[in-house]
Amino acid sequence: WFGWKELAEDVQQLQDSHPTSFVFAYDDYKTSALLNFYLDQTVYAGNILGENALQFNMIQNDLSLLKGKDALFIDSDKRIKNLDKNDETPLLLNTYFEEVRQLKPIIIYHFGKPVRKFWVYECIDYKGVTK
Repeated sequence: WFGWKELAEDVQQLQDSHPTSFVFAYDDYKTSALLNFYLDQTVYAGNILGENALQFNMIQNDLSLLKGKDALFIDSDKRIKNLDKNDETPLLLNTYFEEVRQLKPIIIYHFGKPVRKFWVYECIDYKGVTK
């Protein structure tokens, strides 16, 4: 459970530099749920990408309000091999956004050792979900 508050602080800084963007994560529910807990804003889940998002499907069911907006996508790296950017952008993002740019990853350290890594993507012009 270490590092979630630190992640939220880093995401808040990103949000401050991208004030019109919404935030979402897609790794089941944990990252979205914990960011929702720590941040004073709505953090979306996999429903942004047309995927099942557990409780987020019910509490965030009108995504049409987000069409045309930019987003910050936070994606956890479950096996930290290095501290670099991801080699590939998740293809699913290109289906729902006009443009996707990878930003510097968020690295959470504990006693000087990297213990968590999150890839960050700036996603431009949300197209919405068509189902």
